[in-house]
Amino acid sequence: MKHIISILSVICLLFSLSACAENVNMQGLAAYQSDDFSAEAIIILGGESYKTEIEKRGEKLAFRFCEPQKLAAFSFIFTEDGAILATGGTEIPICENSFFKFSALRALFCVPTEGAWKIQRESPGGVDVYVCKNGGTVLYIDANSHTPLKIYVQGVTADILRFTK
Repeated sequence: MKHIISILSVICLLFSLSACAENVNMQGLAAYQSDDFSAEAIIILGGESYKTEIEKRGEKLAFRFCEPQKLAAFSFIFTEDGAILATGGTEIPICENSFFKFSALRALFCVPTEGAWKIQRESPGGVDVYVCKNGGTVLYIDANSHTPLKIYVQGVTADILRFTK
């Protein structure tokens, strides 16, 4: 009888521990994409490094370049209607295609959450992160705040220096 009670106690303990486990999915981890935010990042695109300020307000996603200095006067704004090059109060619609080097920027913060994502919790350097992989897309998301720390999409890398919701 004591043996049966012991086995039942162990089974109950295992069920209670598994019920406490955190259930994560890509919709929850990438929820920051649907909210307004501002960020600062180092973006590596085509072997070149760009320091950018990123702002999302509603449907607009804007990238303002800080470095290299020759791009500091320009912002790229992406909306549902397309892309815009903005400088000095002037906005010029631009065609997004393979010739436009910066068209891949939008993909960094518009990652589809559907599909077969492999999500693992890791602690590289002592920081708890979720490493989310799907094909050639990899996101490193802070396990506590669910904000992005690093993003790889379509050969473009973004190292997030600051992220504010």
